[in-house]
Amino acid sequence: MFAFTPAGGGPVISGPVTVKGTMYPNIPRVSNFDAGQAIDATGAFTLAWEAFVGAGPDDFILVSIDGLSGTIIETPPPPLEGALPGTVTSLVIPAGAMQPGQQYQDLCFRREVQTRRSCPSLHPVPIR
Repeated sequence: MFAFTPAGGGPVISGPVTVKGTMYPNIPRVSNFDAGQAIDATGAFTLAWEAFVGAGPDDFILVSIDGLSGTIIETPPPPLEGALPGTVTSLVIPAGAMQPGQQYQDLCFRREVQTRRSCPSLHPVPIR
């Protein structure tokens, strides 16, 4: 099930989407899942995951963690400070971001693929 939110506003459109082809990224697997089951909220915790296949340094990853009281971690997109390049495989959750005795059930990874536009010159100009 997918939900689409129009960038300019308007209603959210949701429903099943048939996806064809093989151009879609893998779903990353949390590689330290067991350690994440007993996080000390007073200390920092490094969340680690398997790399997105085919991700490059021009891509970026958005990571968010939600709990019952809302979002506790949400990485920004570039060019904002703290944006995660597509090749990153971990994120440090700072001490105090999580609360003792709380459950955090929603962990979301999203890879954004950046495209570079090239505008080839029709008439190359020599640089002297």
